Amino acid sequence: MKNDIAKKEETLKALQKTYPHLSHLPEAQILVYFDVATMDELNEYIKHIKGSTQPHDNLPLQDSQLCSCTDSKRQPKDLYNSKESAQREANSLATQKRLQLSVYPCPGGCGWHLSKR
Repeated sequence: MKNDIAKKEETLKALQKTYPHLSHLPEAQILVYFDVATMDELNEYIKHIKGSTQPHDNLPLQDSQLCSCTDSKRQPKDLYNSKESAQREANSLATQKRLQLSVYPCPGGCGWHLSKR
């Protein structure tokens, strides 16, 4: 039981470091953000991302981070785990805020981002 709690805290701390914009969210919302049901699934997802993606343009992936991409204001970019989920968000923002966004792969090979360009 202690190992489970320690593992959970370690995962949440790592996510807070990598995604500071998520640090205020409770565990349940973090799980929703990553589209997983449990912390174990989140850990498996993180392992999968770290182990299976190859960096683009020879940019090294940092072991302690999933994605280090930032926007023009140096804020961490939202990361989507699939092109489809990124496109759904782009479509939603087009309807809600009249933003025209395009989907592109993370240069670090971590997933997908949205761009105004």
